[in-house]
Amino acid sequence: MERRTRYEIFADLLDIVSKRGSCPLTRASYGANLPVDRSGSALGDSLAIGGTVSVGSSLQLSGKLDVGGRVDVGETLTAQDIEVGGSLKAKSISASNSVEVGGSITTVSGVSANSVEIGRRGEVKGEIRANRVVIGERASVEDVHAKTITMEEKARAHNLYGERITIESDCHISGEVQYTESLRTERNVHFAKAPLKVNKLPK
Repeated sequence: MERRTRYEIFADLLDIVSKRGSCPLTRASYGANLPVDRSGSALGDSLAIGGTVSVGSSLQLSGKLDVGGRVDVGETLTAQDIEVGGSLKAKSISASNSVEVGGSITTVSGVSANSVEIGRRGEVKGEIRANRVVIGERASVEDVHAKTITMEEKARAHNLYGERITIESDCHISGEVQYTESLRTERNVHFAKAPLKVNKLPK
């Protein structure tokens, strides 16, 4: 996208205000595709922006968060769906439906959702808990707890705990793998410890 002049930005802002009438600055910023920076908490329906979002405290959305660039939330991020093309950072991340990140995820308390997908060469710092987790080619994650886990080629993980686990070729697991139903592996998968079939997974 070409860099806009200040006059083009003003024109976009005026267009948003003329369509919506009186609206908060942040909503006008979202509509005009400007970076969003808030020192406190933010609450709303959905947010779609091509640039960056920065919230000093917590961000809570009842709908979808769709950001093409970077998201930085000081405390808790909650939404129905979260889709970030770049990096996502928050103390804790929770989605009632899905989380899809093309770049990196950094959390203290981890990320939880029904479905989590990490893009090619993505990186996750913090625990993942979901029903379904897909770790993209050459991506790197730490601990994963899920019903279904898929590691694509040359991905790396620390610990995997799942009911059904599929590991494609040339993947590397530096910790342990525990599963309750099935484990499917392709060629040249490196396990630091032999995978273990168990009756009950650790919490």
